[in-house]
Amino acid sequence: MREMSHTTGWIGRVAAIAVSMLWMPLSSLGNVGAVVPFTTYEAELGSLGGGAQVLSMTNLPSAPTVELESSGRACVELNDVGESVTWTNTADCNAIVVRVSIPDSPTGGGITNTLNLYVNGVFRQSIAVNSLYTWIYEVTKFTNNNPSAGTPKRFYDMHRAFIVSNTVTAGSTIMLRKDAANTADYYRIDLIQLENVGSPISQPANTLNVTNYGAKANDQNDDSTAFKNCIAACESQGKGMWIPAGEFRTKEIISAEGINIYGAGMWYTTIHRVNGAAPNYRHKWDLTDCTIQDLYINIPQKSKQKIDGHDYGMTIQGTSSWRVERVWVHHGGAAFWCSGKDGTIKDCRSTESWADGINLNNSGSVQTTHRGLRLTCTNNYIIGPCDDGIALNAQNGSGTNWNMIDTKIRNNTSIAVNWANGIRIAGGRNSLVMHNLITDPTDSNGIRVGEFGGDGNPCESVLVCSNLVLRGCGIRTLYGHGGIAVTDDATAEIRANTILDSPGLGVDVQSCNATFIANVITRPYSNGFLVKASSIGTGIFTSNVVSGLRSGQVG
Repeated sequence: MREMSHTTGWIGRVAAIAVSMLWMPLSSLGNVGAVVPFTTYEAELGSLGGGAQVLSMTNLPSAPTVELESSGRACVELNDVGESVTWTNTADCNAIVVRVSIPDSPTGGGITNTLNLYVNGVFRQSIAVNSLYTWIYEVTKFTNNNPSAGTPKRFYDMHRAFIVSNTVTAGSTIMLRKDAANTADYYRIDLIQLENVGSPISQPANTLNVTNYGAKANDQNDDSTAFKNCIAACESQGKGMWIPAGEFRTKEIISAEGINIYGAGMWYTTIHRVNGAAPNYRHKWDLTDCTIQDLYINIPQKSKQKIDGHDYGMTIQGTSSWRVERVWVHHGGAAFWCSGKDGTIKDCRSTESWADGINLNNSGSVQTTHRGLRLTCTNNYIIGPCDDGIALNAQNGSGTNWNMIDTKIRNNTSIAVNWANGIRIAGGRNSLVMHNLITDPTDSNGIRVGEFGGDGNPCESVLVCSNLVLRGCGIRTLYGHGGIAVTDDATAEIRANTILDSPGLGVDVQSCNATFIANVITRPYSNGFLVKASSIGTGIFTSNVVSGLRSGQVG
């Protein structure tokens, strides 16, 4: 390899640099992101009433702000009684999710409150909201809830509810209003999501009902023993486990092998996870060669400390095509920790996790069930994680572990990542990152390609193709500062990606061996491409388009 600088030494060229603005409707960008059963309505695009204000940002701040952590980098603030924001829904709906920030308590730990919902101008219900699982006061560790400890961050949480009474028909107005009963000092609303939820799923054939083993829904008691007994019966009889509608509680590690686990649907079957016993407080679900589908896991986690509930939403691994489908994990860290061979995670949701949304990995040591071979992550929705949205994490086990091979990350949505990257490719061979939508990471890059420090296998080959990155970097520059960053001697092809309105670089090029073909970069705050002066390797640039440069910028 030979030394490269940002002006000379790389093979090829940026083929076209346009100096005029390139306006491109999102509908022209093709099939990017997850297809989801809900519609998202940004607060800043709603109609404001009573003096409500839009809070927005133009350039990156020097420290976290609620605007920085918002989808679209803007939100609506309701301060006084009578202030409101209204949308017109485009499809029938009977359920709502509200992403909102309300104040912390003076000593930390959060508060509970309500916000009122109106349909067509008529009061429908109060939505319960809280800040119990938000407001961290330090730069890096996400472990301190004390307001005296430093700079605040992690402002948002998501709150869901069925809309009472009748289905809200398409063309109706949905209004959130601060009334006298809504006593939080302010409500900073990022977005709402409206969904038309179907009926609960019926019990499948050849399954055992966990309630027949002692589990009881909605009674606030620990059902761990009942789940373990049902799983043991399923494993011995070759049957699946059925978890009906209702909320069940577990506070121990729940392990299963070789069975199918079914719920009644994301909006009906809830696993509410509480801390296990000291000193480790573990409570994850650990699944080997299983399928799991159609349920919601809620983890009331206050920080990244185990005593505050920090544990995986689930770990899943195996050698025979495990699957996770239509599972929604709220909080948890990471929400989904996935390894093994021929596994697939699809149609899932991770909301406000305390670590990665989805981590595809090969474990930290050589284990057949954790191989990291042909894993697929497709059509998943991630918002607000406190690490990477989706990570390919090929660890090397102190030099003994094999690399991950043939990982596919396709058609996922990663929004408002609250620490690291929208998508992180750390190692791997013959990986594919394609048709993903990444928006608004607060700290690092839209997509980062490289390896995981001294514990990672190299990135031997990856195709990053046809992804859409909006406002794709944040306030930390240590690990790159672009819509896409290519680092750590990675071998990569970066092709036909669209990078819009990056608040830093379009593409941050560091030491690597990479080809950049037909990428479109529009309105970057800094350069379209920047090859760092200390970089080494080889690179080819061809048929890329950079446009909308500010005065004095270069491509």
